[in-house]
Parts: sequence; structure tokens; C-alpha cells
Amino acid sequence: MEDIFIARQPIFTDSKHTFGYELLFRSSDYLTKAGIINDEEATSQVIVDGLNLAYRKNKSYKYFINFSAPLLVEGAYEILPKDDVVIEILETVKPDFQVLEACKKLKTKGYMLALDDYVGQEELASFLDLADIIKIDVLNLPFEEVERLAAILKKKNKKILAEKVEDYVVFKFCKDAGFDYFQGFFFSKPELVKGKKLSSSSWNRLNILKELNSSDFNLQRLAEIVKKDVGIVYRLLRYINSSYFSLRQKIDNVQRAITYLGEKKTKQWLMVTLLADFGKTDIKQESVFFAAFRARFLQLIAEHLELTQEEERFFLLGLLSYLDVLLERELKDVLAELPLDKEVYFGLIDTNHPYNAWLELAKEIERGNWSKVSQIAKGKELDIKFCAKLSHEAYDWANSIVESN
Repeated sequence: MEDIFIARQPIFTDSKHTFGYELLFRSSDYLTKAGIINDEEATSQVIVDGLNLAYRKNKSYKYFINFSAPLLVEGAYEILPKDDVVIEILETVKPDFQVLEACKKLKTKGYMLALDDYVGQEELASFLDLADIIKIDVLNLPFEEVERLAAILKKKNKKILAEKVEDYVVFKFCKDAGFDYFQGFFFSKPELVKGKKLSSSSWNRLNILKELNSSDFNLQRLAEIVKKDVGIVYRLLRYINSSYFSLRQKIDNVQRAITYLGEKKTKQWLMVTLLADFGKTDIKQESVFFAAFRARFLQLIAEHLELTQEEERFFLLGLLSYLDVLLERELKDVLAELPLDKEVYFGLIDTNHPYNAWLELAKEIERGNWSKVSQIAKGKELDIKFCAKLSHEAYDWANSIVESN
């Protein structure tokens, strides 16, 4: 069995609702060979394993999967559900007769088609008539050229997607230019608004977070907090009885649920749930997912390296790294209000702190930046396959938490 990396990058509409995800695959075996990737094997692994890992139940999202020329011609897409996937033509694919016929065939079968990395290349013109969505890498083009391409494609009635949108300035520019979809990590940075203050409900949840991190916190107090909120009780019971645990007998009360999970796991679940309540927009929910992923991944790192004293610190390091985005305030200001361990505090705000490198490892995994993942892992004397295994566990855990909310 080979370990694989799957990154799930969200794609948003212009109203910041989730449209879907691009699934990015790399095998850990290829990562150890200077990043030489075979496109056919990469896509095959996404088809076989990646969609199951990333799939969100009860959500009508689109999953973008990269296809090379041979896989298009062979019709490998036919084993994928046409209502859920978008077949993405890699930028290396040439529009020869066989490829174009394959694209026409998949369109007649009801699949959506996207063209990747379009920058106006004349040789890709024949793809334009067939593609439903055109993706433009806005990071590597001048704004004027992005605007020009967008205008041309909109005249052709094409849906256009801006790739590598890393901040709100670029997001707003692309939105004004007429882009329909947006991909990138602009949502992972706070859109700070002057004069903004927390609502009373957000203050209450922040106070509970404070209490969860206090030194005299105990299981009895945890049960009291949970029981006071009907919504949290419902979500806890939904979580404990989900398929993630596959219990033979249903758990129907708070005390039994907390006893089953234990203090540490219940506390972690509650912290993620509280973060989810800070914002119900799609963009903020993606932030909650990645915060949960980072928290669990870093905790697993500490656990498997037998860094017993670091487990809770590493979990908080990942979890709180999105707090500025969720509260739309400077991270320093929010952290100052929490009774945090100083190592966690400096790990979050000081790029030179030893903990920050662990946080960077988690960030690069979620971005699908595999060469950087390999570099950081090597510096930490970690096997890349070990990171792949833990990232899958963390994705599963984060999915289970998000689904319970």
C-alpha cells in the first residue's frame, strides 16, 4: 500500500459560497524522487482514493479532478459520478484530434469540462468551445491582462475561475472583472473592518474558550458547560452517534457521551464546535475545517513522536491559527484575551519560534505545496509517508467534526 497526499482546495462563488473543491494528488513515493510526478498515476489515485477522502456528504459540491491526455482518451472519467465532478484539462494537454473527440464524448455524457491555466494561448482555442469553465492563474498575470482575458471569455458566455487568489484585494478585483469562481487561500487571511466589534454570542463563546484553557478546568465543569446549551447537546449526540465512531449501541445522554470520549477529546470537539459558531458563512466554515485539520494533524505529530507534553499545545497551535479570520480581528489582540501557554502564543505570532515550523508544515499540506512539505519534513527528520498517513487521519477527523456541526 502506498501513502498518498490529497489536498482539497475550496472554490467559491462571487458571493463567497462554496462551489466545490479541486483535488490535488501526490504520491509519497514520487515526493521522494525530486517531485517527478506521473500525471496518469496521480489522477488514477484521485479517482480511486481521493474523491472518497474529500467527499462531503449531503452537499451538492463539484470536485475538480485533473486529467491528462491518455486518461481523457481512455475515458477514465466514466467511473466518476457526472453530477459531482468537473473534468479539468491539464495545461500540458494538446488539443489533437483524439483529445478533442474525447472531450466531445464526455460532454455528451453529461460531464462538465474545465480548462486549466488559460492565458490566451492560441493553440488552446479549440478547447474554448468545449470547456464550461476557464481557469486563469491571476497570480502570474498583470491585472490589465487578467481584465482583458476575462472580458473576452465573458463575451463567449464562459464561466471563468480565478486561480491563486491569495488576498481580498485580488478577490475584489477579480469579482469586479466578472469572474464567477475563485480559488486560493484569500479566505485564510482576515478581512479586517475598522470599528468592528464582537456580538454578545461571540463574546460568550470566546469566554468558554477561555474557560476551556484555564488551569483548573475539569470534567464536571465541562459537562455543566455542554448541558447549558441545547444546540451543543444536540451536536455532541449527533457527533458521538455518527458513522465516524460506528457504535453498536446509541448514546443518548451527555454524561455517557463525555465518558465515552473522555475529557481531552470532548474538550477538543467543543473547541472546534465553538469556532464553527463564530461564523456560518461558507468561507468561515472552510476556515473551521482547516483549523480542525491543522489541530488534529499537529496533535498526531506530537502523539506519534511521543511528545506527550506537547500534544495539547500542538492541538491549540493548529486550532487557533484561524481565529483572526473567524473573528475578523488581529490575531495578537484575540490571543491576548486567552489564558494561553506562552509557547503556543509565540508559536502563532513569531515566525522564528520552533513551533511555527510545525504550523507551516500543516499549512503547506493543506495548500498542496508538496515540494515545501517534503523540505520541511526532511528538516524535521520525518518520513514523508508518515506525514501522508497522519494527514489522512486528520482529514477524516476534521470531516467528522464539520459534518456534526
